Amino acid sequence: MINKYYLPILDGTEKQTAWALDIRTAMVSAFESWLDEQGRMVERAVELAPQHAEVILDAQAKVIANVKHLFQTKNHASFWINEKDTPVYRILNTYGVKCWANMNY
Repeated sequence: MINKYYLPILDGTEKQTAWALDIRTAMVSAFESWLDEQGRMVERAVELAPQHAEVILDAQAKVIANVKHLFQTKNHASFWINEKDTPVYRILNTYGVKCWANMNY
């Protein structure tokens, strides 16, 4: 699961990085659960509006790419520690990842 994101080594003290690794791992797991749920919604949206399938699937691909970028570029342990109690959807929205539910079609 984690290796497919090519996650960077975290900067910080040994204690901070150990804690942040646990947090980041949990965040990746939460993102993947969210993505599974959104994937089911995307499949249903494509079924209901096949004429918009390209736009819907493109939006989904952009979200996935942006989230991978987020995980790959946030390499300070302090980021993950500070965000430990933040729901994954809020992190995605805060750091510029638009969920397709909020996109303008």
